[in-house]
Formats: sequence, structure tokens, C-alpha cells
Amino acid sequence: MPTNSKTKTTPQPEEPQVENIAFYRLHDLKFWDLNYHKGDVPRVKESFLTFGYNGVLRVWRDNVVYAGNTSLAALLELFTENPKKPPIKIRLTDDGLEWLVPSDDITHLTRPKAEAFAIADNNTVARGFIDEAKLADLLIELSANDQSGFKGTGYSQEELNTMISESQRAANIGGADSPVGTRPEEQENTYLNGTTKQIVLYYEVSEYKIIVDKLQRIGDQLGIDNNTDIITKLIEYFEQGETHAVED
Repeated sequence: MPTNSKTKTTPQPEEPQVENIAFYRLHDLKFWDLNYHKGDVPRVKESFLTFGYNGVLRVWRDNVVYAGNTSLAALLELFTENPKKPPIKIRLTDDGLEWLVPSDDITHLTRPKAEAFAIADNNTVARGFIDEAKLADLLIELSANDQSGFKGTGYSQEELNTMISESQRAANIGGADSPVGTRPEEQENTYLNGTTKQIVLYYEVSEYKIIVDKLQRIGDQLGIDNNTDIITKLIEYFEQGETHAVED
């Protein structure tokens, strides 16, 4: 029966685009010979050993990796060191002699588009901004509670200590009212003329967690939810000789 040309049809939603994930034999994969980005292979290896392999390589024709060359180098080194124990999410072949690596097939791209994608993949990360104060807070928490996780981030304790010092120095100069991105002399003027001032306390990372926990307990006892008021109340107790008011 012919279809009435005037009959209205309900448009069907487009199927969502999904990654074309396939498992490639590790030693069949090839480096992109024009790769210009040299990543930190040892740190990537540490991440894979700590968290497993949670990404995918972007593989074009002839098994050439256009995005993920540092990851490929890290996997090859890990295979050489311990071929029988791949990172989580990397499979062993049935004979146990090779690793199977989950990868995204990007053969739908032309060569120029694949090269442009590889550049964009590096460029979008490089152009990002890191809020070092927030990063330092996260790393301090990891350092105190999960040393294995902290090690897997690729940051050393020395780098964290430097990050903390720089963040504290910036806070001392700029103050809480200081807009991000102003020159040091502008930050200093903003701080001196602002209504809020800061007292910065320096602790080793090992002591930081202890102090934070104590402030939390004291705040709970006093019914105070911010450190500024907790310190003020403790000073008042000290001046009044009421040290017994707070249980350690």
C-alpha cells in the first residue's frame, strides 16, 4: 500500500555517538612519528600501577597512535618489567604472552584531521589553568590519608611543600580581597587597603592534619564552624585563664 505523501511522521532521535573501543595487541601499536609532545613516562607508569589504565589510546590506520604516545611508551616499559602483570583494565592474551590495550579507533578521520586532533588533544590540556591553592588542598588531604594515592598523582612531597609555600606567600601579599591576576604591587595595595587581613600559619604536612582535626573537635565542642572564630575564642579563654573550657 503506498504511503500518503501528506502523512506526518515523527522524527526519530539520532543515535548517540559512541567511542569505537577495540583491543589492540600492545606490540602491534606504533608511535606517531611526528609526535612533538614528550610526556613524563615514569610518572605515567606510576599512575598506571596505582590506579590502573583508565584512558584509551587514539589509534588511526596501520595501528598508529595519534594521541596517547606517552601512555604507549609507559605500557611498553611496564610490559618489559613485568609482562605477566598488566595494569588493571589491560587484558592478557589467551597464551599470556601479550597485552591487549583498549583503544579508540579514529580511522573515520582523514590524515590531516587525525593530525589536527592530535595537536588539539595536547593544546587543550596545555592551555588549561591550574588553581594551585585548590590543588594543594587536595594533595595535602591525600598525603595525610592515602600515601599510595598521593604517590600516584605524580607530585612529590617537595613539590607539594613548594606549592604550599607559594600559595601562602601569595595570600600574604594579596589578602582575601585581592583579585586574581593583578601585579604584586597592586596586590599589596589591595591588601593594605582592604577590610580583611590574614594570619598565615605554617605547618609541616605531617602536622597539618593533626591541627585541622584538633580545630574541628574544638569547633564541635564550642558550636563554632569556622577557624577564625575558634582561634578568637581560644585566645579569649587563654586571657581569662579558662583553659579548662576546652577538652583536648
